[in-house]
Amino acid sequence: MNERTRPVHFPEKQAEAADQSGELAAGHESGGPQEGQAPVKTDPRKKALNWVVAILAVTALAGLFVRFKPSRKLRGVFLLASLVVLGFYKGGCPCMISSFINTVLWSFGAERHWSLFIWFLGLIPITYLFGRVWCGWICHLGAVQEFIFSGSKFRALKSESAQKAMKILQYFLLATLLMQLFITKTNIWCRIDPFLVGFSLMSGAKISLILLALMLLSSIFIHRPFCRAACPIGLILGWVSRIPGASILEDKSECITCSICSETCLSQAIQRKKEGDNFSLLFDNRECNACGECLSLCDKDAIKFTRQKINKTPWKKLFRIFKKS
Repeated sequence: MNERTRPVHFPEKQAEAADQSGELAAGHESGGPQEGQAPVKTDPRKKALNWVVAILAVTALAGLFVRFKPSRKLRGVFLLASLVVLGFYKGGCPCMISSFINTVLWSFGAERHWSLFIWFLGLIPITYLFGRVWCGWICHLGAVQEFIFSGSKFRALKSESAQKAMKILQYFLLATLLMQLFITKTNIWCRIDPFLVGFSLMSGAKISLILLALMLLSSIFIHRPFCRAACPIGLILGWVSRIPGASILEDKSECITCSICSETCLSQAIQRKKEGDNFSLLFDNRECNACGECLSLCDKDAIKFTRQKINKTPWKKLFRIFKKS
């Protein structure tokens, strides 16, 4: 075969195939056919669904591990395994973002198989029961950023204004994504996904390479910049923490507001606030990725997992209206 007739494989084309079948470059046959027997075919959707069920099960397991100090030490192992298996072995695609996109496309009237929704939809009850353990323990997209992070040496990148700017950008990108899906009814994300190029180690579209370079460079100085400024999954799972009964973190009466937890929280989900002559801790569980570091560092054992109360959520007014009626 000469150079002119040799087929060229593009990551974005493979990603579109994954988007439709649920499995990147899935094989159509398993093993060679026996003499006198028909080839044994495998269903790529069933294979992909098995993977998703296994991923959700491991995520739930992480939700149990984060609650105990000895098992919290295994978080690095979980992240490394996810990076190797879901990242480099599976090629980073399909992923939970594609699952979210397929769910939205289906709601807009596009034809999508129900198996493509399970990853995203399955993370919602797991997050409700255990917190955002997917983000802190399993996500391969978050893992690659966390392993690159070398610590922020610039105070401006850790400021409250920088935090707000990233959150505004995250909301803007989610609104843009929803508008694009509504108008085009296509999954453009899989064509520009920088993680797909990085994990598959193949060249891709220029915009994918540019986004990959920006993500890798910013990850050196900012803890999980994609997760905090762009990822729609992290944003939506953060909303789950506002539902009454959801798993959250808060301080107990033993807390002496020493600020160890707030100073070491890389997600900046814990703030130390001064109220008169006293200090108090403010937990923003929408930003907390349930890494468990604050639990391990607190010598007073003053931080605990609890359930969101209705009087601390936007549901309080709705509950009062319903009660009066």
